[in-house]
Amino acid sequence: MNYSKINMEVCKALSVGDVVRGYWIESEKYGDLLVVIIDGFYGYFIPKDKIIFDVNRIKMLEVKPFNPDNFIKKENEINRTNHFIKCDRKFCRRFDGNKYKVYVNQKFLEIVEKYPVAFFQNISTEKDMSKQPVLCAERDREGYKPIIIICPVSVFDDQ
Repeated sequence: MNYSKINMEVCKALSVGDVVRGYWIESEKYGDLLVVIIDGFYGYFIPKDKIIFDVNRIKMLEVKPFNPDNFIKKENEINRTNHFIKCDRKFCRRFDGNKYKVYVNQKFLEIVEKYPVAFFQNISTEKDMSKQPVLCAERDREGYKPIIIICPVSVFDDQ
C-alpha cells in the first residue's frame, strides 16, 4: 500500500479546509491503526508508524464502527462480479458472498482495484446494506492487511 499517497491526500484535504474525520483502532492482529475518512464514503486504514500528518487536526469520532478483527474472516469474504447496475446516477458493481449481495460505487473501487479481497459483515437486521461497510484488504505473508473501507450503495431489489 502506498501510504505516502494516502498521507498526501489527507494533507491536501486538511490544507484546503476540508473536515477530515477519523478514529483509532487497537487491533490485536494489525496493531494501532488510524481510520481516516476524507469524504464520508470511504476510509483508509493507516498504521500509526506510517502517519506523517498532524493527527490533532483530524476530527476524532467517538464511535468506532469498523474493526478489521471482526471483518477479516473467511465466512465474510465477498467476491467482485461482472454484474453492474446504474443506481441513483452511480455505476455500481455487485459483490457476492455466501449470504449477501452488496453493491459498491465503481468510482471508489478504482481506488482499490489492486486489492481483490473484500469482506462484508452484516451486523444489522435492516434490509438496507448501505449501512454496513465493505472492507478491502491485500494479502501479505501473515494473511490479510486492511486497506480501505467503503460504504455500499442502497439497493433494495437485485436489478
